[in-house]
Amino acid sequence: MSPFILIVPAFAIIVFSELALSRKRKDGTYDGKDLIANFFIGIGGLILGVLSKKALEIGLFFFVFQLFTPLRLEWLGYESLGWAWWVWILAIIGDDFTFYWHHRWSHKIRILWAAHVVHHSSRYFNFSIGLRNGWAVMLYKHFWWLWMPALGFEPGMITLALIFNALYQFLQHTQHVKSYGLPASIFVTPGLHEVHHASNIRYLDKNYGGILIIWDRIFGTYQKYEPEVEKVEFGVLNDPGSTNPFFLHLHEFLRIFRDLRRSKTLKDAFFQLFGQPGWSSDGSTKTAKELQQEFLLKTHHDG
Repeated sequence: MSPFILIVPAFAIIVFSELALSRKRKDGTYDGKDLIANFFIGIGGLILGVLSKKALEIGLFFFVFQLFTPLRLEWLGYESLGWAWWVWILAIIGDDFTFYWHHRWSHKIRILWAAHVVHHSSRYFNFSIGLRNGWAVMLYKHFWWLWMPALGFEPGMITLALIFNALYQFLQHTQHVKSYGLPASIFVTPGLHEVHHASNIRYLDKNYGGILIIWDRIFGTYQKYEPEVEKVEFGVLNDPGSTNPFFLHLHEFLRIFRDLRRSKTLKDAFFQLFGQPGWSSDGSTKTAKELQQEFLLKTHHDG
């Protein structure tokens, strides 16, 4: 039985407890239709997640682990990194480092963004958003982690590190707690993750980390939580305007198909698929980087 099935009741209790708190405070952090869509997507994701872990992830990790065993023995002198406590720490760090780059490129490559955008398309930010993950992502996500079994991390350890990361991330989707007492200089906190879910140009494409925010600090994607400077507005620039779970998964793919049909050259078609979201050959639409450059110039000029 998947560990995710065992914690479904805990997820439900957490979501409905926050919903009750939100209703009591009348803070508008929940919307009924949005919540239903999130649960539908979450249940679909749970089913696909169980199937993909059994059919793809674990099998793939074992295959790569075994495939590279002779090379590890010959070149590195070991068969497996084993199960020591320090290997667990390395596995969690390695998993989080991999998640950072997987997550970052999911925002930078349009075809990957089309699969990931469902998680960002809500105009709300609450625990139920932690259940709102794109189904298509589960079909290819595992390939980013293949370096770990190749290096000798046990497949079961990698899978558990992935699950721990997912649980930690779920708990970051709330406006009612800002840090859980953890130092925001090291760890991702709900406040920092709010920034990641913002549609404000100032905050676009920031704070990709899953557990550790240090990757964002190292690689230049860190953004401090500063609601006093500019209040976070949740969602995406191209709002799908729907709570239909299937449309939420398909809307960006449909936009890509439309743009591919309009492409006049192979270069245009290539960048519509693999360029940054918002790329256009004529400048009619802009990437997050271009929008932020314009924003900084305007801010500097106004200042």
